[in-house]
Amino acid sequence: MLPAAHLDAKDRLVRRLIRPTTGSPHTYERASYLRSLLLLAPEEPRNTIYLLDCEADVRLLAVRNTALTDDALRWLAELRDGLVEHSHLKAAATERLHTP
Repeated sequence: MLPAAHLDAKDRLVRRLIRPTTGSPHTYERASYLRSLLLLAPEEPRNTIYLLDCEADVRLLAVRNTALTDDALRWLAELRDGLVEHSHLKAAATERLHTP
């Protein structure tokens, strides 16, 4: 169990990391912010909107971690079937769609 001061610091850091994942002026940074969030608060970066990100690394993190909502399942199928999508993303989307 972490001391209360450490939990407070962790909570503040998580709150600071959430904003740049949705509004970073530099899209290439988003994957790093999401990786940090996954380490600190694995439940946070499960938003399905990351499946639509312009950065492949962000989409890959989303494929592996997003909550499996109806929208997510539809977007995962689109990633799997995308004509211009990266092959490793297609493979990850296929795997995730077959995971219960």
